This record gives sequence, structure tokens and C-alpha cells, in this order.
Amino acid sequence: MRFILNFKFTGLAASILAFVAYIFTVSPTIYGGDSGDLISAAAVLGVPHPPGYPLWTMLAFLFGKLPLAISYAAKINLMSAFFQSATVFLVYLIIYRLTKDILISFVSSLVLAFSYTFWFYALFAEVFSLTNFLAALFVLILLIWQEKRRYFWFVSFVFGLGVFHQYTFVLLLPAAVVFIVLTVGKNALKKKNLWPSLLFFLLGALPYVYVPFAVSFHPPVNWNNVDNVTGILQLMTRAGYGTFQAINFSPPDIFGRIIHFLIYLRFLGIDFGIFGIAITMFGAVGFFWKRKNIFFLTTLGFLFTGPFFFGYINFPLVSSFELGVLERFLLLSYIFFAIVFGFGLFLLKKILARLVNIKFFSISFLIFPSFLFFTNFHKVDLSQNFWGKTLAEDILLTPEPNSILIIAEDTAIFNTSYLHLVENVRPDLAVLTGGLLFSDWYYNQLLARYPHLKYPKGEGEERIKAFLAENVNTLPVYVFDAEASLLSDYEIVPVGLLAQYRKKDNIPSLEEIQKLNDAVWSKYRVPPVKPVGYRDLSFDYVSSKYASGFWHLGNLYFSKRKYKEALPLYEKATELAADEQWTWDGLGRAYALFGKCQEAKESFEKSLAIRPDDAYVYFHISEVYSVCFHDDGTAKLYKERANKILEQKGLILPLEKF
Repeated sequence: MRFILNFKFTGLAASILAFVAYIFTVSPTIYGGDSGDLISAAAVLGVPHPPGYPLWTMLAFLFGKLPLAISYAAKINLMSAFFQSATVFLVYLIIYRLTKDILISFVSSLVLAFSYTFWFYALFAEVFSLTNFLAALFVLILLIWQEKRRYFWFVSFVFGLGVFHQYTFVLLLPAAVVFIVLTVGKNALKKKNLWPSLLFFLLGALPYVYVPFAVSFHPPVNWNNVDNVTGILQLMTRAGYGTFQAINFSPPDIFGRIIHFLIYLRFLGIDFGIFGIAITMFGAVGFFWKRKNIFFLTTLGFLFTGPFFFGYINFPLVSSFELGVLERFLLLSYIFFAIVFGFGLFLLKKILARLVNIKFFSISFLIFPSFLFFTNFHKVDLSQNFWGKTLAEDILLTPEPNSILIIAEDTAIFNTSYLHLVENVRPDLAVLTGGLLFSDWYYNQLLARYPHLKYPKGEGEERIKAFLAENVNTLPVYVFDAEASLLSDYEIVPVGLLAQYRKKDNIPSLEEIQKLNDAVWSKYRVPPVKPVGYRDLSFDYVSSKYASGFWHLGNLYFSKRKYKEALPLYEKATELAADEQWTWDGLGRAYALFGKCQEAKESFEKSLAIRPDDAYVYFHISEVYSVCFHDDGTAKLYKERANKILEQKGLILPLEKF
């Protein structure tokens, strides 16, 4: 019995329970987002996108050597499961150190383990599970240092590892500084104490020694092609994105920041519910009254990594992609949330001990993590989710042999590159990242990898145009989800998920294009229509790409005034991506010109429900009311609304011509 109740054994049991749950739900292949790029870099010992993640890459390379009969991607996915479950163990140790209560520590660590977002990021290759592990380790070592006044050098070193792994880790600094000052006084900030700390902090950058070593072997995944100290610094600081920016967009105004903050609270409520938030608030009050240094450590840690960061982050939330990017930044704050939750539950247990037989009642504390487990299991389960790989496979089967394939979007290019580089699918193709063709380092890499292509000089978009012009006459060129041709004497012709550059005097007939598309689509594995309710953001993305293929083909028919042929294609696109504004817009236009006035109005209204500031949709509804319903009064109101939106945006466009 003593063995069973041993606090370390119980913590290990919590970690193993989490790991088993993660194993049963882990993704069996590439998923989406940055995963494909990270996995490919690990496979070839390369350098993934900035800041390069050398520590993660080296660890992933080792996981890739596991003697398991699963895909290479699945092995790297297991690394996320491992570090998330290890984080659960560390959080258990933290809570036990603060409460000396085995049951409370066990329950609270499982609440973190089975919360939706934390569980979800244990299931596919990403850098955040390692970040979480280092953050929990950092907090645990701080608490050990507080008691023993030893190992402060290790505190600094782990903080350095965390910061140089992922820069959001620096958000832990205010909490740590206040905690240290409250623990030992301002003497801790004297120069004689800071210099050794700075030295061990900088030692956390040692993993970057890997980068020039990896680059010397010219791996096919080699972002920035670092060849000097300046290049390493640019890689480390994410110079191309903005060092402290999640993505390179203009920062939102104050209203946008408030929206981000409210979205954070919404995420928190979904993941932990009213009960979890109430217990955590109770725990925060308890820390304030009993242990102020722990209160400031956990509260500032939570506020800076959660609400503050969500208010600071600088990109607009206009699609599932941005939501998917945003949700990953919940994870650091959830570690602090779980610690405070554990203390709140501990205080609740002490109060209940005065009222009831607590030994009998304590078992009920397991209800909450059990509830989270059974609620979230089906939501997070990726064990049968092959859609990220399916999209990449369908993209790669589309081009004719020895073609150039240009893809600009992250999930599509990273997943496709993984299959192309690691699993050797379609080695005859030249697979290019469209967004990097502006970069000199990438251009030089392509020259070494695909010497049969032509590489004219130029800058910016002119370089891309010159590259296309030089190669399109000798090799077929396909682009993914493109809107228009960049070359004046060429058009792009829809071919399934892709479009092919064809000279204007050599465009196939509509019948030939339809026959080609019928052949391609018959080989695809088109996703099913999305269920109403819970949404997998990666599945949303994949569905929208197939929808886009139908939509582009519909646009071709629409431009040729073949409205009857365009309509079913728009309808199919809308079925696959019902929450995308552009699908309803296209369907509404087709309905209007096909004489289905009520259906057109309803489609445009659904488009506006998704994006209520689209002036052109207001204009389309105006035309429907004017031409279809002969209601000039309502038509005038919609047209005035369209013009008002354009004026607010500083635009003066010929709506009638549009």
C-alpha cells in the first residue's frame, strides 16, 4: 500500500495514464500546419523554418530511429505525446511540492492532461510539447531552489534552453524575477549574482551549434541557408517574421486586442469549464493569503503567457487558419492554470474535511478529470485522421511526369514536401515553395537541387515571373490554389486541386478540360461533408482546398457563361466548405444568373453572415433585389451599404463594372 501511495510512483502513474491516452489518439501520419516541415527537417537532419528549432530537431531525429513498424511521421508524433506526458509528471511534482497531497496532485495533473488543447497538441509533431516540458521543469527547479538555495545555475540554464527553443518562453521572466526577489530580496539582482546567471542562460543557446553542422551537409530542408554568424542570428531572431511577432501582419487596434483577450477567456471556459475556473480562482486567493511569492509566480506566469500574450499577438482572426495558430499559445498559461487549480482543490478538500468523511468523499475528485477524458476523447482522436496526408497525395498525383509544382500555403507545401522528400513520392517532380522564391538563399538551393531548371535573375515578383517565363515553355508548370496567371500571355487552367499554365493560343476546349478534370477527380479521395458541431481545424483546411478545386472549375464555366455547368460545382464547393464566405458568394452569383432568385438571396445572406463587411456581396444582393424581385427600394439600401463600406476602407471602385 505504501508503494502504491508513494508520491513519485503516483505521479508516474498519472504520466503513464496520459501517455496511454495519447497513444490511442495520436496521429498516424502528417497532420497539418508546420508539422510536415519539422518532420522533414528531422528526417534529413536539416534546418526547419525560423528560429530553426535545433534542440527539437535533434531530439526528433533520435525519435525517428525508434524501431517501430509505423511511418516516420508517426514516430515524430510520438515525441509530442512523450513530452506532454512528461510535462504532466512535472506538474504533478510541482503541485505535490506545494500541497503534499498525493490525490490532489494526481487529479490536478490529469485535469491538465485531459484538457482539450493540451491533449490535442500531444498528438502530432510540433515544438510546443517540448516548450511545455521546459516550462514545467523551470517552475519545478525554481521551487527546489527556493527550499534548498541550490541549483540556481540550472534555473538559468533551463530558462535559456526554453527561450532559445521558443521565444514565447521569455514571458515567464517577469513571474520568475518577482518570485526570486520576494524569496531572497533585491540582493538577488546585484551584478555579482546576475553575471553567472547570464552565462548559464547563454549556454542555453548551445543547440544552435547544430545549425552550421547541419548546413555543411546541404540538406534539402535548409531554411535561410545559414553560412555565417549574422545568418545564425537572423535565424535565431526570426528576422523574416519579426522577432516578437507570431506572424508578419500589422498589429490589431485596441478593439482587436480586446477581441483576442475575450477569445482567450472563451478558450479557457471551453477547456476547463466554470468548475475549473472557479476552483482556480479559489486557489489564487489561497496563494495570495498563504504564499505570496507563489501567488506572484503563478499569477504573473498565467497572465503574461495567457491574456497578455493574446492581447499582444498581431494577426487578424479571419479564418480557421488563424484560430489554429492562436490556440497553440494557450499551452504555457495552462501549466500555471493547472498549478493554481491544484492548490484550489487542495483548499476545497481541507474545507470539506471539516464537514464530511473526506476519505470517502475524496474519490469524487476523480470525476472532473474523468469527465474531461470522456468528453474530449472523440474530439481529439486523430488515430484515423489521414486527411493531411491524403491532400498531399492527391496534390502529387495530379501533375503529369517531370512537371514543376509550385505551392505557397504552409500545410499544403509542408505535407507535400514530406511525402516528396521523406517517403520519396513522385521524385520526378520539382516541388517548389512559392512563398520562398523571393529569397536568394532558396533560389540558390533550388539551383543545386534541380539543376535542369532555368534560374533567371531578378527581384521580388519580377523574379517569379521571369522564372515562370523561362521554364513554362519546356516543362509543365502547375500551381496550387492560384487565382490568376502571373504571365500576360498565359492562363491557368483548373486541373483538380491544381491549375496548369497554358499559353493563351493553346487553351484546351471546355470539353477537354472537363474530361481532364473528371479523370483527376476520379482518383481523388474527397473528404466527406463536414458534420455539424465539433470542428477539426485541419480537416476544415483540407475540405476547403477540395472545395476550392470545385470552385475554380466553376469559375471557369461561369466566365464562359456556362451557368448550368457552373452551378453544381459551386454547390459541391459549398457542401465541403460551408463556413467559407467565398463558396456562398460563388453559389449566389450562379443562382442569380440561373434565375433562382430566392436561392441567390439566401446564399448572399449566408456569405454576409460569415463576412459582414464585404461590399461586393452587398452589391450582389442589391442586383438580386433590383433585377429578380423588382424591389428598387431594398436594392438601393444594399447598394448604399456597399458604398459606405468602400468609403470606410478608403476605396472607390466601379461596383457596376464588377
